[in-house]
Amino acid sequence: MADTLSPGASAPPVIDTTSIPTSAASSSLWDRASRWASDNKATVYTIAGVTVVVGAGAIYYMSSSPPKVSEEAAADRKKLRKDKKKAKKEAEKGPVLEKKAEEGTGIDEFWLRVG
Repeated sequence: MADTLSPGASAPPVIDTTSIPTSAASSSLWDRASRWASDNKATVYTIAGVTVVVGAGAIYYMSSSPPKVSEEAAADRKKLRKDKKKAKKEAEKGPVLEKKAEEGTGIDEFWLRVG
């Protein structure tokens, strides 16, 4: 800009910055929250304590309550356990019958002796 003003122009307005409080104009949210917390320590400690207790109670409740299982899922698991037990018993019987068959004794003869 030119140092001189045109003949019809007026001087620009001058703002007095001494009347503006600098702490309010430049304070961030963090600064204001910190100031409030330091002024209200009892409230901050109460809120923190309640938060810890409620959080611990929620974790305890979630970890100690048994999961909800539908009746169909429970029946399926029960059937699966029965099938596993049955397969295990058959697997245990299988080698005995194969061993007798290898010895030359027929399976029919084995059952005649056992029965």
